[in-house]
Amino acid sequence: NSNGVCTACPAGRYKSARSDGDCTACTPDSSTLSVQAATRVDACVCAPGFEARATSGGLRTPALQTPSSVCQQCPVDTYKDSRAAQLCTACAANSGTNGIIGSNNSGACLCDMGFNGTLSSASPTCSACAPGKYKSAIGTADCIDCPVNSNNVIVGATSVSECLCNEGWFGELTLPESNCSACPADHYKSVQGPVACVRCPPGAGTVGVTASISGRNCSCSVGNEIIIKVTRTYGEVTTCERCLPGRYKDSAGPVSCVECPAHSSTVL
Repeated sequence: NSNGVCTACPAGRYKSARSDGDCTACTPDSSTLSVQAATRVDACVCAPGFEARATSGGLRTPALQTPSSVCQQCPVDTYKDSRAAQLCTACAANSGTNGIIGSNNSGACLCDMGFNGTLSSASPTCSACAPGKYKSAIGTADCIDCPVNSNNVIVGATSVSECLCNEGWFGELTLPESNCSACPADHYKSVQGPVACVRCPPGAGTVGVTASISGRNCSCSVGNEIIIKVTRTYGEVTTCERCLPGRYKDSAGPVSCVECPAHSSTVL
């Protein structure tokens, strides 16, 4: 100084050469913490939420290397929670900062859609939503159950539309408040999904039962039995057909025709 006395560079400054010049201030968003008499630029460490770069927008480096080095905010999907010579840490798998830069703690990382969990240094894990659940937003919210009488078989579902109405129930699930309705009487639905309930064949019905899951619940009249065919789209498709010669059915219901007693037959 002007009195001819050398004094230590204060915290936040350094001087790397013997001279009568002044100490140099650390680059913005960095400090030597409480260290005095720092002799190198790498004694300056970037603040939480910042990491060192060789130049503005340049190579990422754990520490400040030259006087032209800078501290820049942690990139998207990374964080740095201490004032230290280290790179920003990537968020845990299946999480991110939702477009935010400069994050200074692991809690800034949020689980992706289809995954849930609260990220912390003690438990940095996002778990996929189990089958029967979904999560349609980034964040700390729990996975949501599919609407009543619907389900999915997907791990990590991201939308309620991936939930499908169960057998015996119909509807398209497009909103969280959407619901599935029971197939009305005399109808059935044997597959999961957004297909319509199938009407029982003429002359047959479910005897007032709703939410039927099989065409076998359609009761054919006396002398007629249920015939079931399986299709790709609607699952079971049923018809009522007359008992074949030599067979009979003496009650209404979903039972099959039976053989006539020995040594007897039908005339039709």
